[in-house]
Amino acid sequence: MPANLTPEFKAAEERYKAAKDVNEKIECLEQMLATVPKHKGTEKIQADIKSKLSKLRRQPKKKSGGRRQDVAHVPHEGAAQVVVLGAANVGKSSLVGRLTKAEPKVAEYPFTTLRPQPGMMPYEDVLIQLVDLPALGTESPAPWVPQVARYADAALVVVDLDAPDPAVQFDEVLHVLEERKVILVPGLEPGHEDAPPVRHLPALVVANRLDGEDARDVLALVREEVDGAWTIHAVSAWTGEGLDGLGRALYDLLGLVRVYSKLRGKKPEATPFVLRKGQTVTDFAGQIHKDVIRHFKFARVWGRSGFDGQRVSRDYVLEEGDVIEITH
Repeated sequence: MPANLTPEFKAAEERYKAAKDVNEKIECLEQMLATVPKHKGTEKIQADIKSKLSKLRRQPKKKSGGRRQDVAHVPHEGAAQVVVLGAANVGKSSLVGRLTKAEPKVAEYPFTTLRPQPGMMPYEDVLIQLVDLPALGTESPAPWVPQVARYADAALVVVDLDAPDPAVQFDEVLHVLEERKVILVPGLEPGHEDAPPVRHLPALVVANRLDGEDARDVLALVREEVDGAWTIHAVSAWTGEGLDGLGRALYDLLGLVRVYSKLRGKKPEATPFVLRKGQTVTDFAGQIHKDVIRHFKFARVWGRSGFDGQRVSRDYVLEEGDVIEITH
């Protein structure tokens, strides 16, 4: 059975190979274990990760003392991590502030953001982590920004409709990331599979300051200049116009699927399990607990596919909104 390792697993694996600190290696292995597909084809991989974790955890931990914290590592939270990229003063921090409860520093001078600023964006019953990052460009004071982007699940690239040439801002972000082997793509198509050290990162383009006087005329020009494969979402972080659709757009870009568990004779749980498109009942069982994979007999599914409690196999591919009842 093929392993079908996820991009998140491969990224964590590359980071593990480059890690020198014990604590960082443990973090990478834990992320690998959390993102590896749970099925028979990966049992050996899972066992190897657990063995390495066990050995590392037995090693004495070095006290951090005055050691500088690695700002290029932002722990993943929520259903997915999305980095917010762009040139100086395009309104990234204002956008993150409107979409989350975070309070990033906002000012009208360049390079206000100097460290990653994470916040949680709610989309219906799912939370997506947005990470506001320092300005990205040829004169960026934070050369580690592409490294943070490499390990994210997706990116929002913000351009400023009040700038002399927003399309140039977008091209510069693409160029700087490409130099670090991070390739932004409109979506993860079969031809965009990662081959380390290259990372293909799905992204959305967000044109900010739609409230400006000539913003809509400028937007029309930007859409002519930017490759038509990119959908440009026009918003105003100041007035809130256009922000309502970003949650759905990100959810679709990330390829997420919400499913709900239920116990026999009970109503479905209100909080969903979030998986990736293409994942199966076995992957769902693994999110509950590793022992569930080994011991569950079968599952029943209620969902949009028309199933009404129908018994399904372990390799049944889950769909958005499915309700799953696992029988031990």
